[in-house]
Amino acid sequence: MSRRRFDWTSSTAGDLDRVRQLDATMAAFYSRPDTRERYQAMLDSPECQQPQTEAALARAVVARGPSRVIEVGCGRGRMYQALRAAGYAGAYTGLEMSAEVIERNRQLYPDQTWECGSVYAAPFADGSADAVFAFFVLEHCVYPERALAEMLRWVRPGGAVLLTFPDFVEMGMFGSQPLGLRAGNAKELLRRGRLLCACVGLYDSRVRLPAALRSAVAKHGPFPVNLSPWCVQETGPLGPDMDAVYIASKAEVRAWAEQRGLAVRFPEGTDGHYRINALIELAKGGS
Repeated sequence: MSRRRFDWTSSTAGDLDRVRQLDATMAAFYSRPDTRERYQAMLDSPECQQPQTEAALARAVVARGPSRVIEVGCGRGRMYQALRAAGYAGAYTGLEMSAEVIERNRQLYPDQTWECGSVYAAPFADGSADAVFAFFVLEHCVYPERALAEMLRWVRPGGAVLLTFPDFVEMGMFGSQPLGLRAGNAKELLRRGRLLCACVGLYDSRVRLPAALRSAVAKHGPFPVNLSPWCVQETGPLGPDMDAVYIASKAEVRAWAEQRGLAVRFPEGTDGHYRINALIELAKGGS
């Protein structure tokens, strides 16, 4: 497949057979020990750390005064530790797809609950948590709308789902989409004497991709995903968001939530850092 092809479709109304194949591929990528090791190395790298957003999400969760929370995509417990540092003393459950990661967490934090599984089939009852949260997870969901619906199902009336995710539409960037004729940024390609490749890559990154991201929902349908993310095409070290599939947009998530009668709030606003790193709260009515 050409590096320049945008192999995108709606996860709710597009090529659903290929979406199912993508879901199986990504589930294996996150849970198999060999690919999980590559992925975990990326997560633990300095370039993937987001201390500002991490602390803001922890504050937003704690500010709701929950007694029980569920984290989707808990990884090795970074957000669990951030919650404790922010003063949270209630019950915590972490959900993660890697059995090895969950077993490690159970050994390190035996006083909390750690579940191995998918957001689409988690063992949580309706209304079983005061708050459900996910730290840079939604963009990795092949079925983002289904993930949102499931997380909301677990929340009691009066509770909320809190999410952070990159707003790719606002960023004009999408790390899982290969661009240009060859790998490498324009400066590297120029240094190697690849003038045409440098020009095509620069055009793709500055003009073509941002325009495609802005029109993704209109062209492909709701909750569009990349059917050919870079992480399953490359075998070397991963970079940030090379495994992202959902073309995440806070405008789309907000519209979806408001159509369902949820109260939407942005605890840190939508400017500056939080223009491209969305922090959104979706609250249920009731008490």
